[in-house]
Amino acid sequence: TSIIFNILLALPGERYEYETQMLAVCAHRNIPLTAVPIETVYENGNSGTHYRPLADSFRIVASLLKTFLRFTASSIACAVVDQVLAWTIMDSLVSILSGYDFLR
Repeated sequence: TSIIFNILLALPGERYEYETQMLAVCAHRNIPLTAVPIETVYENGNSGTHYRPLADSFRIVASLLKTFLRFTASSIACAVVDQVLAWTIMDSLVSILSGYDFLR
């Protein structure tokens, strides 16, 4: 568990952005989470809230998109490497294999 805490302490962000990052890391690393119901108490009609609907929502969505784009970029990079390796291997084996037209 100390490894998990060190990972979570190293996460960037604050407030809702941090919570979103934490949930994404736990999901990615298959760290089990437990939902614990709590009582929500609003004093003075929640007049002291620090939640900024537009700014905080944008930061949460940006955090999720950053994670998605990182995985998308790595997938595209792997596909390019795979294709280049396939072409290189096929071109180097042309003289050995018959059916050159089949390889193209």
